[in-house]
Amino acid sequence: MTSVHDRPKYAKVRQGLSNAWTTYKDCQGTGCRVPMAEPLRVKAEAVRKLTKSFWQQVDARYGL
Repeated sequence: MTSVHDRPKYAKVRQGLSNAWTTYKDCQGTGCRVPMAEPLRVKAEAVRKLTKSFWQQVDARYGL
């Protein structure tokens, strides 16, 4: 893996992630229900696939 953190073409991505972190880091209650910025949103189907993949890998590694 190679870090792309310092590459100028990713400046908008870094700023978007930084803004999201600032918004959500201390959220409580309904404040945590504010939608993510459009470029950072993930569709429910993608979340399901990623979650399934994650647990398959955990199971393969730890046999849970």
